Amino acid sequence: MDAHQEQESRIRSAFAEISGLFKEKGMEFAQEDMQTLSGGSNPIPPFPLFIVFFAVTKDVLDSLDLTLIGIILTTLLTFGIGVTIAIWMLGKMKGGFWKKALIKWFWNRYLLAFMIELLPFGKIIPATTILVLMAHYRELKIVKLLNTSLEILKKHRVNVSS
Repeated sequence: MDAHQEQESRIRSAFAEISGLFKEKGMEFAQEDMQTLSGGSNPIPPFPLFIVFFAVTKDVLDSLDLTLIGIILTTLLTFGIGVTIAIWMLGKMKGGFWKKALIKWFWNRYLLAFMIELLPFGKIIPATTILVLMAHYRELKIVKLLNTSLEILKKHRVNVSS
């Protein structure tokens, strides 16, 4: 077996292992995604304490819609906080396929949280706080998978940057 065939074999083996890892976690990893791993390992994202505070504030304000002034004031404030949270999410991860998947995941959940708040007594459910925490832990899961994938590539001695 020449060097080129050996490299191809290592790439196939690494891809199979990484695909299995992603599939095990309920995600997909395509052959063309291997090239996006060439950026190196990703730092573990810090806990978004400030954004969680915003989300808790929004959920508390949502439950204060008791008077007409309260409805107007809380609607304006919760709209502003909701926009802030959406901007936070858009700025999450730098990168390829995982950013697209994370943002798609987030918008589906964001719409669900919005619809929950439209239900009678739905505003007592802290949907925004739950959403922010789920987004953070989802991002954490993806970063750990990517870093594990890089370790697999190193183990198989695969150079993805060439």
